[in-house]
Amino acid sequence: MALMSRMRHAHVLEYLGAASCGTDRYMLLELCQGGSVRELLDAQHPSGLPAPLLLDYSQQLLSGLHYLHEAMIIHRDLKGDNLLLDATHTTLKLADFGSHHELEAGATLSHDVSTIRGSPYWMSPEHVQGARCGRKADVWSFGCVLLEMHTGSPPWQPAAGTPTPAGHFAIFQLLSRIVESAGPPPMPPAQTMPHGLCDVLLACFERDLERRPTTDALYAFPWFEGGGPHARVLWDRGGSSS
Repeated sequence: MALMSRMRHAHVLEYLGAASCGTDRYMLLELCQGGSVRELLDAQHPSGLPAPLLLDYSQQLLSGLHYLHEAMIIHRDLKGDNLLLDATHTTLKLADFGSHHELEAGATLSHDVSTIRGSPYWMSPEHVQGARCGRKADVWSFGCVLLEMHTGSPPWQPAAGTPTPAGHFAIFQLLSRIVESAGPPPMPPAQTMPHGLCDVLLACFERDLERRPTTDALYAFPWFEGGGPHARVLWDRGGSSS
């Protein structure tokens, strides 16, 4: 609650206040009647978002994530379920800060937090291994969300026809695959993707932390030069909400 009360950005869910009833305490948050991006994919776009909408949402998400990183906040649980939409599905809000971490002043971009929090499919390799990780772990997860929005499915899904293990063994297999794979999650062929998207994904899925870009560096990729309806908010990186 203390964190959210300080955050003001067009693409971060707004905190409105708190209330109590007996021993229960409630957070009052901005209403997003459009549900989540995950719900939108399941209901209307099971094979992935149309390219213009994918670009628009990725611009908005990058704007919100850059704001957090500039404020020394790691989200640590980026996924379609935690991206909420307004009633018209035009404005995206980054939500659910239950796994967030605030960095100390002077912290690096790559080696800051040693606890494991988040959802396995979207976790970076260094996060899974329990290594100290920071804002660049969010950048990996950002790539996972772009891939999720592009394909309609979370990353690292088993190939069609492959038996799917269940329970704790399934999670162990998933985490092992994230760590042991030499490259990115399985992706569609580059030639089938919208122009520039593959370059962004490969950069986000760079396993060498020194080479994985920051949110600021991602703005330079051609994919983000589309100038959709939220371009003004995107390039105004202060991004205060009205």
